Amino acid sequence: ALALGTPVISTDCPSGPREVLQLKNLAEPGNINSIAEKINEACASISVFQLSINEKFKLECVTDKYLNLL
Repeated sequence: ALALGTPVISTDCPSGPREVLQLKNLAEPGNINSIAEKINEACASISVFQLSINEKFKLECVTDKYLNLL
């Protein structure tokens, strides 16, 4: 979704989303009202929830890190 410029909403589960997304894009896990509110906010203001990919997740950076493991 990030690579395509699609607005991203996720629950703030213990592993993953917080490393990639900003807090404004995260909803409280297990709280249906929280995720519904985030979805409504994203529909009302798409650009607020669009993010660019952090440099550390881009192909060049990931490839360099992988090659340095070898």
